Amino acid sequence: MRRLRHAGRWGVACAVLAVALAGCGAPATGTGQRNAGAGGGAGAAAPQSGGAQSGAGGQSGAGQPGGQSGANMACQSAAKVTITEKAAPGRPDRYAFSPASITMQRGGLLSIQNRSDEMHALESVPDAGIVTTVLMKKERQFVQFPQAGTFTLHSADAAHRATLKVVVSGDTGCGPPRQSLAVTETKAGGADVYAFSPKTLRVAAGENVLVVNRSDETQTLRCTPDAGDNAFNTALARAESQIVALDQPGTYTCVTGKKARVTVTVTGM
Repeated sequence: MRRLRHAGRWGVACAVLAVALAGCGAPATGTGQRNAGAGGGAGAAAPQSGGAQSGAGGQSGAGQPGGQSGANMACQSAAKVTITEKAAPGRPDRYAFSPASITMQRGGLLSIQNRSDEMHALESVPDAGIVTTVLMKKERQFVQFPQAGTFTLHSADAAHRATLKVVVSGDTGCGPPRQSLAVTETKAGGADVYAFSPKTLRVAAGENVLVVNRSDETQTLRCTPDAGDNAFNTALARAESQIVALDQPGTYTCVTGKKARVTVTVTGM
């Protein structure tokens, strides 16, 4: 199991699941195959449970009701951008996306890596149907674009704003994930108890899974065996959801810092 990635209203977090980053699109520019590493951020709203997940604003696949096929490797690449920082003596630091514009297809995924020293809460103008995403320092996340159009993706905080022009046209045919995992929280004897729901999951290699944090705590994830792709922060914030791509057959045990545990079996294509 490898490649973990984050996507818009079908977002997800969990840089580990012994995973590496991947995308769900065939972007016209900035395409990256099998991007290593992963990270989590904070979403503004938790998607509803089920296969075709929807986030804040209720987008769910935008004409892609069938969800994503585990065998569709065209959905295993991502366009890549980074958030950079430039310091100037006596002046505020300047933040920017590199590249500053990108073209991709609807249903595609955008890999965003934060290389600045600030947290960036991202929003789109107009609304692109993506959940509000927070990138912590050094984190990498994936945002999925379910709508066509021209959007400005930027940091909500003007003090360290970076701006990206995203043109979404065409259609990848990649829908939202059909399977999901949720981190839940209950009370037992006055103590908080965290768990995954379901406790076991079976997916095909290359199939995306939506991971949602429904607890009131930030969750960090670690999986064994480890594919060696944990070079980035791996936090799943409250109400955050991200997409995880699983493309390495095997059986993995994934746990959070709060002792939630799930067994994921990845079968061959």
